[in-house]
Amino acid sequence: MLGERLMPDLVKLLDGLAVSYGKGALVGVNGEMEHGGAYVHPMLGQPMRAAIGGGRAVISSNVKVAAAGASLDVPLGHKDDSWSFPYFDTITVSVADAPRPDEILVVIAIADGGFATDAAEPIK
Repeated sequence: MLGERLMPDLVKLLDGLAVSYGKGALVGVNGEMEHGGAYVHPMLGQPMRAAIGGGRAVISSNVKVAAAGASLDVPLGHKDDSWSFPYFDTITVSVADAPRPDEILVVIAIADGGFATDAAEPIK
């Protein structure tokens, strides 16, 4: 439900077509990594792929247990080609007061380009 609600609006914010994606979670110190994984893996993958129109490649992810204000590096990769190096990237996310000990901060990241000059072109 989270991905289904957020992804369509997130895609609309891009200037071009979404070509890379990633996801992650910061779990508060009273939780366990598996709690974040439960949000990230089954609940986000399908809605992310549906919203960007494809997604044959595995969606890169990162989950860790941390105190409020910690940073999370969310890896990005091409939506259809896991070996497309120009699309490897990272977005670092932190929220000053999250996650609290019993919270989970979930991150969805998409991009409309990579480092290549033709980054907006789909890989065939």
